[in-house]
Amino acid sequence: IFTTFGAPAILQSDNGREFVAKVIEELALIWKDLEIVHGKPRHPQSQGSVERSNQDTKQLLGTLTHENNSTKWAEGLRFVQFQKNSGFHRVLNNSPYAVLFGNQPKLGLSSTSLHPSIFNDITTEE
Repeated sequence: IFTTFGAPAILQSDNGREFVAKVIEELALIWKDLEIVHGKPRHPQSQGSVERSNQDTKQLLGTLTHENNSTKWAEGLRFVQFQKNSGFHRVLNNSPYAVLFGNQPKLGLSSTSLHPSIFNDITTEE
C-alpha cells in the first residue's frame, strides 16, 4: 500500500507491546505528518475491530504459507490485503476496493473484456 498510495497519514495501534515502542518511534521520525492513534487501554470495544482484523490476517497468511510450503509470510501480505479488500464489507455495503476505486476488482479471466470463445483456444506450454 505504501508504494501505491504513499505513507499513511494515520497509523492505528492496538497497544500491543510487540508493535509499539521502538517501531512507532522510528515511524514517527520518518513520517513527520504521521498521526499515531492508540486504542484505549482495557477498552475492548475500541480495539475489537483491530484484533479481529489482525486474527483474520494471521489466519489467511498462515493458510497461504502452509498451502505454498513457504515460511516467507511477508511475501503473501499483498495477496492477503487484496483478498480482504476485495470481499464484501457489511458496513460499507460493498467491498473496500469498490468504494475506493469505484468498480469491482478484476479477478480471473471472467472479468476481462475478451470474448469467451478465446478461452477455448488457451493451451499450456511446457
